[in-house]
Amino acid sequence: QPLQIDDIVELADGDLALSTVYRAVGELLEVGLVRSLHSSEGRKMVELSTEHTSHHHHILCKGCDSATDIQFTDDLEQQIEAEMKLIAETMGVEVHSHSLEILGICRDCTSDSTTCFCRGDDCELDTSQANDWD
Repeated sequence: QPLQIDDIVELADGDLALSTVYRAVGELLEVGLVRSLHSSEGRKMVELSTEHTSHHHHILCKGCDSATDIQFTDDLEQQIEAEMKLIAETMGVEVHSHSLEILGICRDCTSDSTTCFCRGDDCELDTSQANDWD
């Protein structure tokens, strides 16, 4: 499961300084033991490198900024690989790997009907009546 730096510090029950975690994560990135990705809010997250875990993708929640691992069926993964190969040939690039991140709202956040995550001026959710929904 991808973690933000703050999550790692919290898991250590405050026994690690933030600078220590950043330094350790930097070293783990250098040797390829972990890889970085970004949350829906652009915060840096880390997880074990796919060399040390099975290949997977992520769903990123725009509400709580969480990341959840997902695995595709072998058939879908093969279709994606075929498309990547075609794109690589067409674009003249050498593809080493791929990662797919799906942005959305997780189950916990969608069940909170009083919060809007669309972040747009044309939002149709009227949160002023949230207390009337119960």
